[in-house]
Amino acid sequence: MKNINKHIKIILASLAAILVIAGCNEEKIEPNKEFTDLALSFSTGRSTARESAVNQFYSFMDMSAGGTYREWRIPQGAFFLKGPIPNNLEYHDQFIVNPGDTISTDRTIHVMWTEGDTITPVTYYAEFEDSTSFIFPSYWDTEINQEVNDTISTVFEGGKWIAEYTFTIDVYDTVAATPKIMYMDQTEIDYENTASIELTFGDTLLFEDYSAFVNNNNSRPDNTVFRLHTTEENEDDRTYVRIFEDFRDGDYERRVMAPYVFEKLGEYQVELTATRDRTEQLRANSDTYSTPMIIKVVPKTTLFEIEGDVVELDGDVIEITLNDKLANVADNFATNFTVEIDGSPVTVSSVSKSSSSAKKLIVTLETPLVPEDAGKSVTISYDGANALLTSLDERPLQAFTDVAIDVYVPPVVASFTMDMTEIDQGQTITFTNTSEEDPDTYMWTFEGGTPATSTDENPTVTYAEPGLYDVTLVVTRSGDGSTDTMVMEDVILVKSNNLIFNAGTASDFESGSGWSIIEGIDAANVAYTTAAGAGESIVSLTVPMGGDLSGGGVLSSNKISSIPAGDYVFKTRFRSNGGGSEAAGGALEIRAYIQDHATFTPGPGNDANTARQIMGVFKLGGISTAATTDIWNSAVLTDSDTDDNWADSDEWVEVEVEFTVPTELTDHAVKFQVRVGAAHAATEDAVIELDYFELVPAK
Repeated sequence: MKNINKHIKIILASLAAILVIAGCNEEKIEPNKEFTDLALSFSTGRSTARESAVNQFYSFMDMSAGGTYREWRIPQGAFFLKGPIPNNLEYHDQFIVNPGDTISTDRTIHVMWTEGDTITPVTYYAEFEDSTSFIFPSYWDTEINQEVNDTISTVFEGGKWIAEYTFTIDVYDTVAATPKIMYMDQTEIDYENTASIELTFGDTLLFEDYSAFVNNNNSRPDNTVFRLHTTEENEDDRTYVRIFEDFRDGDYERRVMAPYVFEKLGEYQVELTATRDRTEQLRANSDTYSTPMIIKVVPKTTLFEIEGDVVELDGDVIEITLNDKLANVADNFATNFTVEIDGSPVTVSSVSKSSSSAKKLIVTLETPLVPEDAGKSVTISYDGANALLTSLDERPLQAFTDVAIDVYVPPVVASFTMDMTEIDQGQTITFTNTSEEDPDTYMWTFEGGTPATSTDENPTVTYAEPGLYDVTLVVTRSGDGSTDTMVMEDVILVKSNNLIFNAGTASDFESGSGWSIIEGIDAANVAYTTAAGAGESIVSLTVPMGGDLSGGGVLSSNKISSIPAGDYVFKTRFRSNGGGSEAAGGALEIRAYIQDHATFTPGPGNDANTARQIMGVFKLGGISTAATTDIWNSAVLTDSDTDDNWADSDEWVEVEVEFTVPTELTDHAVKFQVRVGAAHAATEDAVIELDYFELVPAK
């Protein structure tokens, strides 16, 4: 039975909503009296926005069954209407029934409002033969983004089931356009009791739409349009200027205001149109208010005249700056201006308003000025006789006589060339000054060069050391002090006469960017850093305590494109900086190779095309007697404390080895193989450090 009641309730409520909205006809549906059920319908349907407006009406329909009594209660100032009521009427007074009544027992009621209130109450009271309830959408929860239901349930009192509920209707007031006019310090102007105010051309007033904040008015307008209009009695003869417009987008707490600059002479009134837009529930509502106060805009009292220097621009035109904006005229005022050079007039071809600034005049001569005129008397005069040459507020431009023109002289521009940018050590480069606009003094700075500085116009410089070097030229024109600087960074490349490849001294290890681990080493145990007593940078290899690198780990340099055939010297410097010594037993050695870049081949070996071993098994306690002894026989070894004990911890050892490359090697690399046995890392980290290496042709 409850399910049947539920379905009937939905059907009846839907039909009722249609009837109320469509024609507001009454008493069209008689509910089934064989069961008890509570059902209501509203003119807004299932919408949670139960909204209406002053002079509009809102409808309720009681579709309940099994009821024995009902009444609707409305507040004072609201009226019951008798339907049917045509749609889209502006006023509904003719449909009022029983004025002053606040209770109706009708099944369907139409309520017209005369006062706005966001919480206007309408109470439903009914008595039933049995218990019942009614669920309806109450409000929209913005946090969960869905509607929330409420329930009207009957309560048993005095032998009957009573339902009572007060609905809240949001009744909007009629929009009342309410402007505020203020000075820029927000001092309000009493436009209702002030006949007129006088503004000087260029003054600013602040305009605010106060319609959303009027006391006892909750009309909530959305749109604001402020306009100025002239004061003709006939509206069709008025000229309108829009001050500003705004849209609140539902934010009724935001102040809507904007400044307006008065830049046209005349007498004006202010007009505000405030509008509430049409919604699904509400009609559009608008109000326009024109203030009685007259705003009189008068010219400034200061003279309209020249301001600042008259200058020639880079473009063969003369620029005159004025103390205010020019009127919008397109005339050529050339006949009213005179330009003289040392007292002799020259032809003025045009004088017009600048396209980039309303406060500037642009003067063009038939024959442009030249830099040599800077040393002469060049002047401009205006006769003050052109009535069209005025400010925006119609003040005439004042005449002026023999105002000096600052003649444009192009500044010097520093530039230079050189006969070479890439040389060998000891070679010279000739630098040629190509600066523009006649500089007459020169100051050169040559990083890494000899001389390091020069004041010659076209100096010659020698570079002794390899590297990349900057060149700087500062030029000056003594006549006016114009100066300019040109810096070319890293423009000179001086190549070593001998160097094939190096790292750690003149060329940094570059924080590892020039090296890669190709075998047997955890990257976390390789660092590119610095060390006391070393060069610019070192490569540090750590075998953590308890570790074993007896199988060997290999570091490879970047690829060397070509090593020509010939005799070479290989130099390197390294040390043990932690771990055991030769006495501890097990591997503790370094080998160095020049090999094909792509593949590592362990030595010993002297194959020129695959795995040339340039430094054999160097045990930190002495020299190996293995197959590579012939290489070490030609080596020069130096220990830093000259005790011939290579096993000293923290002692740098330098090795120099000569060898021969019988045929050119292409795409090779320098590779270091390091072996550290477990015994050397048994009680602490074992650390091997490479300070630098260098590969150069033998002398």
